Amino acid sequence: MSRKSLKVGIATLLVLIAVATASATVYNSTGRYIEGYNVTVNTTGYFNTSIVGYALSFQVNNTLNSSATVFNIAGESGLSTNKTTANAGDWFWVNATTAGTYWVNVSNAANSSEYVNFTVQFTYSEQTAVDKTIKDSTETIAVKVYDIDKYYTKSDIGAYAMQFDFGETIKLYIYGLDSDNTTTVEIRDWDTDEAKFSDSFKASSKTYDLDTNQLYPGDFYIYIKNGQYVINGKNPSTMNVNYPQAITLHVAKPTISISLENKRTPIAKGDYAVVKVKVYGLSLPFNATLNVTGPMVQTYTQTLSFTDSREKTVKIPTAMFFASPYNGSTGTYTVSVKAGTEVESMDFKIEGIEVTLATPSTATLGTEVKLEGTTNIAETNSTDDDMVNGTNWVYVYVYLPNGSLVKEDGTILDASYADTTNYTRRCLVSSDGTWEHDTKFYFRTDWGTGSYRVTAMASTTSTLNDTETMYINVGEPEVKFEMDKYTFTRGEDIKFKGTASVKKGTKIWVESEDLNKLIEEVHKLRRDGSKYYLEVAVGSDGSWETEKLHINASAPKTSYTIDAYIIKDDGSKSDWKDTVTIRVAKAVLNASISRTSAPRGADITISGTTTLDYVYIFTDDWPVIENVGEIWSDTSEFNADEKAAINAKYKPYKLKVTDDTFSVQLTVNSSADTGTYTVYVIAPSDPPNVDPTEDAMAQFSLTITEFGFLHIPEKVVMVKGDEVDVYVSVNADPDDVKVTAEFEGHGAKVKEDDFGEFSKYNETAEGGWVYATLYPFYNDSEDKLMSTGEPDELLRPGMYTLTLHLYNRETNEEISEAETKVPVEVVSPELNV
Repeated sequence: MSRKSLKVGIATLLVLIAVATASATVYNSTGRYIEGYNVTVNTTGYFNTSIVGYALSFQVNNTLNSSATVFNIAGESGLSTNKTTANAGDWFWVNATTAGTYWVNVSNAANSSEYVNFTVQFTYSEQTAVDKTIKDSTETIAVKVYDIDKYYTKSDIGAYAMQFDFGETIKLYIYGLDSDNTTTVEIRDWDTDEAKFSDSFKASSKTYDLDTNQLYPGDFYIYIKNGQYVINGKNPSTMNVNYPQAITLHVAKPTISISLENKRTPIAKGDYAVVKVKVYGLSLPFNATLNVTGPMVQTYTQTLSFTDSREKTVKIPTAMFFASPYNGSTGTYTVSVKAGTEVESMDFKIEGIEVTLATPSTATLGTEVKLEGTTNIAETNSTDDDMVNGTNWVYVYVYLPNGSLVKEDGTILDASYADTTNYTRRCLVSSDGTWEHDTKFYFRTDWGTGSYRVTAMASTTSTLNDTETMYINVGEPEVKFEMDKYTFTRGEDIKFKGTASVKKGTKIWVESEDLNKLIEEVHKLRRDGSKYYLEVAVGSDGSWETEKLHINASAPKTSYTIDAYIIKDDGSKSDWKDTVTIRVAKAVLNASISRTSAPRGADITISGTTTLDYVYIFTDDWPVIENVGEIWSDTSEFNADEKAAINAKYKPYKLKVTDDTFSVQLTVNSSADTGTYTVYVIAPSDPPNVDPTEDAMAQFSLTITEFGFLHIPEKVVMVKGDEVDVYVSVNADPDDVKVTAEFEGHGAKVKEDDFGEFSKYNETAEGGWVYATLYPFYNDSEDKLMSTGEPDELLRPGMYTLTLHLYNRETNEEISEAETKVPVEVVSPELNV
């Protein structure tokens, strides 16, 4: 034996002798220290006694030998510690799960003869069928727990446990509370500190009968807060007791719960089987074993570690079951979980992948179709989608009639290249199992017609998938003219328009060899060989139309053949067309004049309809009508603006046509000579050029009289059953003339003598106004209009004529040229509900 070995052996022997000699140790509970040979340990308020599972803490003190800096820590078998070496000033703890007295030795690592050897005691106690009252540290608030099955020191959590059988009702009485403050009461999980029961109230006390079925087997503690006062069963410093106080819900064996969490079932092969596992009745942390069995060669096993929660969501990768070494098949599988000695199991089904296509069976080139359908695989990128082994997608492949594959970017590949990188569309799967792609598939107009094959493949991994195939019969698109009319006049507005069974933006050519002759805006035409065309785009509703154009003022009056072609996506002109015939004819003008005789200053209304943009009004002399010039020529073409610039008396009255109608009230010039004149109403096809020999024209005779009616109503409207006053003005003193009238229509005929004379209304600088009342009843025995009568004597709805006559009152001679007819319309009354 060497000298060195001998020295070590002697030193060890001395330590053992010291351990066996208690007289060398000084226990000073008042000073909270334990002293040995040049080594001391400081203690807490628990000194050297605790309950099983609740650690005792000590601090290494080198006051007796300040040169000692490192110390060794040893303990008797059955005692655990968090350190075996420590520096001066360090704290360490020791603990035991079995009641008893244990020795602890702390020695100077540099000199083992300097040490302190002391004992610690861990106790176990147990009571049954007891009540316990716990107060806060100030003993202000309190909680009493009734009928505790067993009150004992629980070594695995280091606390006094108030044990109840799980499922029992726990009675709690909380008192000593300040009712002005809100009291919070919680039952918290011992391991996670999560509140599993919570309530708040304002009162000085409250009793609870707590059904433990709303909790679970395991350890809990009570937390109560009322103002500044707190009872925290896990923290002894908040209570009037030395050790933590737990509530333990006891079961003879742990309980295990398993549930399938997949959003859709059965599970498609390759998707996760998402299982939630809950284990109660075991203290955290613990492990459990999950096994899956079923129609496969071997069992799938996974270890579950429960560290800070008793619940765990497990994703089981079913894709593995269909590969080596499992080599499984679809069917019913069983998942089982073993925790402690207990086992719980649950069945679930795995089925094959399915996919459907919902596309139309027919389409035309130039149109789009939506690619969509359904599948049973899980939502893409969801918790059920096993993205580790492959993300869930539906791949769609569209093949041309010649068998070539159309890629997503529109390029064409040989069909043999179709895979998960070469596809027409890749579609997300929604939570309800539907799939679609936001971008519709477009059948290009430069592809061929025929049968297009469409295949959808639903895939969970590179090897697990299913397909479905459909065929779409794709035909030729159509283009059609849909014109409002097909006959036009020179100068008239025209829009070429129609529809096409192609997508928005497709180009249409409106084409003709004579389009440059037909259309005024030749600068907007393009040329294709011997033909001219306009290019337009199809709108979102399938319609197309050109901008507003005009028929050339010199367009030959003949028929024009116009074609509309669909332009293919490659820019070439297709054979798909429609043809219309446009006819240019002389313009139609319908015009009327309100009166053919009138005195100076009288109102005259000219109105009518035409398809052209403007109407020019002339007279055959000047001045006749205010603002109306003399016609330059009624036998040859002239430029009205140029002639007016030379002499203002040739300036016509220009009237804008709106919605094919026009109307204007003019005034007879006060300087006009009496006599008969011609009024020209012309609709020029190429304004300001006027061609009386070609343009649509209407002519009226207008006699200017010395005396007559200046202002008369264009029409009198009379509601059936009501009377109405008719006002007219004359260019003479109303006292010097007499106005009478005849009334006729629908069987009624009132002569001048029976109608009576108009009454004077007022005098004006130009003459004066007179008026008469039209009454609603016609007495056929007296041939008069009456203010009263029988219902069947009411004037019937319809048009009547009121003929005005003007007489010289002094001579009673009629001024015959002043005779004027005024239309009267009797209308039915409106009934408003």
